[in-house]
Amino acid sequence: MHFYKLAFILFLLCLISLTETKAQLNKADTAQAKAYYEQAQKLINQKKFVQAEVLFIKIFKMNTLLPDEICYHYSKTLFELEKYPQSKTFIEKYIRLQGENGQFYLNALQLQLDIDKKLDPTLNQ
Repeated sequence: MHFYKLAFILFLLCLISLTETKAQLNKADTAQAKAYYEQAQKLINQKKFVQAEVLFIKIFKMNTLLPDEICYHYSKTLFELEKYPQSKTFIEKYIRLQGENGQFYLNALQLQLDIDKKLDPTLNQ
């Protein structure tokens, strides 16, 4: 009987240790994702869209909690890379998440219009 109690206690200690380790890894991933995001924004300002896209892909693979604004910035990057369908997906997501209260709402509406014009050239007439 004591063996089972000891085994259970060891199991709980291992579980607690794993939980703490996972929390530390998540914190590190979040910090790394934030650093990548800040760098991606700088690259966008420098018009280095290919490099920014690489960082966005790394961020999304990290599976961390991200600010909604990342959808706007990623959409802008994809637009500049002429990846219009993907850009449309992310700008729609930003608008859906932030609505009229979003920091980039008016810019997002303009970007959405620009994307639609690229996807349907008849809208330019």
